[in-house]
Amino acid sequence: MFNKKKEQQLKIDDQIKKFTPHKEPKQQYLRNGLTDWLVTDGRPFATIVGEGFKRFIKRVDPAFIVPCYRTLKADIGAGYQEALLQMKQLINETCTYAAITTDLWTARNNQGYIGITGHWLTPNMELYDILICIDLIKYPHTAENIRLALVKKIQELHLNDKVKHAVTDNGANVVKAIREWDGVDRIACTSHTLQLCVMKGLRKIKSYACRFRKLNQFFNSPKQAERLERAQIEIANLNKEITRQTLTSSDRELQDSNEPINIPGGSLQILRTIADCKTRWGSTLASWKRLLELKEAIKRTLVTLRLDSNSSAIKDWKKLRKRYLKDCEWKLLEELCKLFQPIERATTFLGGEKYCTISLIYSTLESIRFYYTPLIEDDDENEEGIEGNGDENF
Repeated sequence: MFNKKKEQQLKIDDQIKKFTPHKEPKQQYLRNGLTDWLVTDGRPFATIVGEGFKRFIKRVDPAFIVPCYRTLKADIGAGYQEALLQMKQLINETCTYAAITTDLWTARNNQGYIGITGHWLTPNMELYDILICIDLIKYPHTAENIRLALVKKIQELHLNDKVKHAVTDNGANVVKAIREWDGVDRIACTSHTLQLCVMKGLRKIKSYACRFRKLNQFFNSPKQAERLERAQIEIANLNKEITRQTLTSSDRELQDSNEPINIPGGSLQILRTIADCKTRWGSTLASWKRLLELKEAIKRTLVTLRLDSNSSAIKDWKKLRKRYLKDCEWKLLEELCKLFQPIERATTFLGGEKYCTISLIYSTLESIRFYYTPLIEDDDENEEGIEGNGDENF
């Protein structure tokens, strides 16, 4: 029996080998689909040389020849040139004046990158935005080098006489680069400016922010992350058990008849702490919100470690106990998350790409000021009361 199956398998393999490859137009069509998948999903080129991938392609379409690295690179280059021509044609037909947005950053391998996007309105009031480039930019990142990189990319798309404004962050080198670019005015990124305002305000609570960060960092290691995951699962199971125990008699009858009952917490989503990036205020707020969501799980982890007699667990318990927030600190964290919600919404809103935001900047900032003015006035009154009545009120 085994030999028959083996012979049958060999015959199938032989049949696969006998498939006639597609002709070049069909091969090109399939290669385009393959490159589109790699580019869209950000897959490495090495994916196509894997034996498992090749076996998969043989099952899907044995007549398709998986391209080599050189062919794939050539196809991507040809696709880029075709897209570039289409982009130039679109600009020539629809763009009279344009604005660009640019930013610089450093990758994990310490290489510098510059990103440029273009934006314009057609005569029919249609909004277009395009990715002009994400390119390496060599050190030093001086204003002159940045300006030359911008001008070069703009000229490639024949936009040099059409770009009138550039949106940037407040980095001194970028600000100077746009200032020295004749005919182009700089518009400060409002979202970035709001972020700087928040970061400046957070200096007032630097010690508390440091406490929040240390608690967040405790669960960065795989060991502590697994403990936090187990705590969430245990809490979910306890909630299910409590729900079952509090079912009414009619619910119990339904349960006995095998009818489905909707138990809260039936689907559990495991949460992990969010890393706090110093240069992005949004990540700070996201990490704070996640800490609040994980409050009960963190508390359970602390108790579990306390009950464990293992020396390693005792050491971890001492570390977590030092980092665990007091009730007043949890309350402050909750209030801070509420306090910064308007700025978070404004930052997200002003960072939109599918609508014009420059005309909405002042109204958005005014709405923020309107929201915070009563809070500032209340705070001033509290300070006057403290000054008048001494430390007792404090």
